[in-house]
Amino acid sequence: MAHNVKPNPLEAKKPLTQDLGQAQLNASLKRMLVNAVLVLASSALALAAAEVALRLLNKPAWDTEIRAGWKYQGADRYVNERGYRGQPIRYSDHDIVVVLLGDSQVESTTCPPDMMPERYLEQHLRQRDPRFKVFTLGSGGYGNDQEYLALKEYFEKYRADATAELAPDFFVPDDSLPPPGVKVAKGGLGR
Repeated sequence: MAHNVKPNPLEAKKPLTQDLGQAQLNASLKRMLVNAVLVLASSALALAAAEVALRLLNKPAWDTEIRAGWKYQGADRYVNERGYRGQPIRYSDHDIVVVLLGDSQVESTTCPPDMMPERYLEQHLRQRDPRFKVFTLGSGGYGNDQEYLALKEYFEKYRADATAELAPDFFVPDDSLPPPGVKVAKGGLGR
């Protein structure tokens, strides 16, 4: 009687069910892979088509449409001809022109126009020679790359005898404590 044992129908179907589940999983993974490849390929083709179209239209025209990043967005009217906060760019052939480069430090949106760094520097330099004129190029968040583009754009129309960059290389939250490695000496800070 031990030989006449009938197999359990549930046990017989188990491997078949497992094989079907594995086959469905493989088919699902294959579909996902094919879809992912199609998405990547169509994205690459769209980008390539956009690149070709822009090159054929010469957009952007790097030689004629160079932009110096963002410019001053404030409400006051104290903006120079290049679009930066500061005094108008007007000088004579006899003036000594200094361009002050920087970021929010030179833009000084919290200061009235007569207290901007360009004005202080100009007043200080005019004590030596009244022909000095100082103009600001820079906006909040500018780095060396934007400063370079702003200066390049400035030189297309104007001249400068000197440039200066207002770039504090350390932040001192309490003016009484110099940062490590900086010595306070008569006349200012030194390293």
